[in-house]
Amino acid sequence: MSAKSGTSPAPRKTDGKRAIARSLHVLWWVAALLSANTARASGLLNPFVSDPHGQPELANVYALDFNPAALGGMHGTNIVVDGALVVGYTAFDRRGPLSPSPANTPALPNYASYVATNTGKNTAVNAGYIPFLGASTDFGSRSLFAGVGVYAPFGGSIKWQPASRWANDSAFPGAVDGPQRWQSISVVDSSLAASAAFGARFLDERISLGVALTAYSHHVQIDKAFNNDGSDDVTGPTGILKEGRAYLDVAGVDAGASVGAYLVPDADRKLRIGISYTSQPGFGQMRLPGTLGQRLGITPSGTTNVDLLQSYPDIVRLGAAYRVSDDVDLRVHGQYVRWSVFTDACVVHSGMPCNLNPDGSAVTQGQIIANDEANFHDAFAMHAGIGYWPLARAELFGDLGFDTSAVPNDSQGRTLFDSFKIIGSVGLRYAVSTHVFLAGSYTEIYYLPMTVTSQRQWQGASAVPFANGSYSSHLEFYDANVTIAF
Repeated sequence: MSAKSGTSPAPRKTDGKRAIARSLHVLWWVAALLSANTARASGLLNPFVSDPHGQPELANVYALDFNPAALGGMHGTNIVVDGALVVGYTAFDRRGPLSPSPANTPALPNYASYVATNTGKNTAVNAGYIPFLGASTDFGSRSLFAGVGVYAPFGGSIKWQPASRWANDSAFPGAVDGPQRWQSISVVDSSLAASAAFGARFLDERISLGVALTAYSHHVQIDKAFNNDGSDDVTGPTGILKEGRAYLDVAGVDAGASVGAYLVPDADRKLRIGISYTSQPGFGQMRLPGTLGQRLGITPSGTTNVDLLQSYPDIVRLGAAYRVSDDVDLRVHGQYVRWSVFTDACVVHSGMPCNLNPDGSAVTQGQIIANDEANFHDAFAMHAGIGYWPLARAELFGDLGFDTSAVPNDSQGRTLFDSFKIIGSVGLRYAVSTHVFLAGSYTEIYYLPMTVTSQRQWQGASAVPFANGSYSSHLEFYDANVTIAF
């Protein structure tokens, strides 16, 4: 037994097939019931699935997401049960300029109320849970390995505090949802992934190659203030209530795949290198069916069957670790996330395409209900970390890095805020016995504050109110996990 591997080694004697078969059904349903993401790094990509040992160059069960080939660095059967409590703090001060509209000009009697209900600061404090449940085995073989797991690779959620000073205002009833309500009142955008990985080891286990097939279950819920002309008008020119609401609830299942290599090039096995590629969920654009509930001004509510069309990124990951001594392991890893494929979040009538003109208007009228011109950028992250063993059974570990923003100013704050981030983690992993390992960690994600003053005004189906103002946010991860190895 080597508690210093950072993996969870075990003897080669194993009953891996039976253990995985018993666990898989339970793992899927437990994770599905518990998953309620509130975390996100670039775009909506979670920085770690839970424990910070999720890195492409480290051989552990988290490799199911980060590099399926790294499963080849383990022996025996390993089962991981992991959960992270995530607490998020976000603040938005909506200052203007507000969205231009002929219904709200300084000469109109309701203009002062229009400005007052649409500007000011609001905050959100949210908590959620991110699960990771997985198992791997080498079947007692020196050449083959496999694994299965359920985890949450993408996710983000927010629910804003109500604006209590408008709670009893009958003239402007929508103002109670806060000045940010035109961007969101609440958002849940989550993905639960189930992966099955397999691979082979070559050249005295110095090279491992792996493949994983993944099923993604996506769920998107957005509750926001909405006018069908894209304005943030509270009332019309005559003072009649105009502000409405929209509630989108869609879900779907898509497939994906990943491939990777895990290399141990030197004879003493001090250096480990991992590289992987993860495809887009759905291998391109996703179509999530569901419903859109709308109430426009004083009209009755109505529900429409819709599809949400959007694209998540593919990802390239690379990392290296070097065992400096028996007590110290140095690690560096990074990723490139092709968020530029996320150009639109388009709500269409069921089965319809989202064909847009360059100005954001629909090519064919009647097909598109609303569109968010996201126009995300590609993002990348770099991290450096260390594992230190003051005792043979105990590893102290830390990780520090940065993650660039995927969201341009034109799209900032439409649903979830994103900016350049500094990410730091510290934790402890302890070998209770040859077969049981416990770990806990804390991760902080600090978003650099930013102010947006000149958002672009799109036309037609893509017209949405400005989200100009100042943003700040940070996330706290509290993770605990147990590994059983045999």
